[in-house]
Amino acid sequence: MVSLVSPSQWSAGCHCRLADHSLSATTSFVIMMTFAYPTVLLLLIIVPIFSVLAVFIARRKRKQWQEFVADRLRPRLLRSAPPWPRRLSLISLLLGLAFLIIALARPQLEESTQTETTRGRNLIIVLDLSRSMLANDLKPSRLDQAKALIYELLETLPNDRIGVIGFASMPYLFAPLTSDHIAVRETVEQLDCDSIPTGGSDVAEAVKLAVQTLKETAQQNNGLLILSDGEEHAPELLKTLDEIQQSGTYVFAVGIGTEDGSFIPDRNFPDGRFRDVNDEVVLTRLQSDVLRSFAEKAGGRFALAQSASDIPQMVGGIGRG
Repeated sequence: MVSLVSPSQWSAGCHCRLADHSLSATTSFVIMMTFAYPTVLLLLIIVPIFSVLAVFIARRKRKQWQEFVADRLRPRLLRSAPPWPRRLSLISLLLGLAFLIIALARPQLEESTQTETTRGRNLIIVLDLSRSMLANDLKPSRLDQAKALIYELLETLPNDRIGVIGFASMPYLFAPLTSDHIAVRETVEQLDCDSIPTGGSDVAEAVKLAVQTLKETAQQNNGLLILSDGEEHAPELLKTLDEIQQSGTYVFAVGIGTEDGSFIPDRNFPDGRFRDVNDEVVLTRLQSDVLRSFAEKAGGRFALAQSASDIPQMVGGIGRG
């Protein structure tokens, strides 16, 4: 069985902190084309009229020749010519007329700002990209399981602005806060354990970057979701508690992996298992103590995700409130 917080627990925690600040304003710059004399554009009706008239005249001339000239004499009196030069000339004439009318209307670009008020909160996802996330004690791997949870979140929280920070020895903001969940998903799909070139697992720096990113929004409806196997998490993480509490950010941590653990796949070794500097096979296990303590001391929640069936329930809890 999986140790998992109930769906209502995340909901309740978010409600007490976030409900009063569920509205946020987004300002965007819009460039629009306007016309100084828009009524001149009514003359564009001339273009289709001329095209219909040209077709009518051409057909009428053809019919007149057919009526007054015998079929056997027509090849001698008329020179055969391809129709496309005449058609091209007509199209060029009509386009030139249309552009002339548009120019007379005096098109001009105007820049304006639009403020859109949306209901939702800011959520930064901190995703572990260290080598241990390749372990397959969760199928197909810990990283794939974490990605599956992110995809569920994107579907479940359509009104929230979501960003993604990946970390190993250092953090990086791969997806800034945005309501464009398609762009976030495309970014997450490309992430792997080589996205950050140096190994290690410094979640404390990732949390600091997340808090700083959330502070820049100047909003209070902020959430932080950590997806990690907990390996190599130094007590430095607990030192970020003051920043978390001052920012009013709600914390939810998910332990990715199992206590039984697994070997880390690596094709560079003959047996396909990653080895340390002493040439010993590395067995990676879920180490959730620091994550659990951090989440609870921050006033948030901690859960374990050990099978795909747990993800919908977990996401449903996050999505309420």
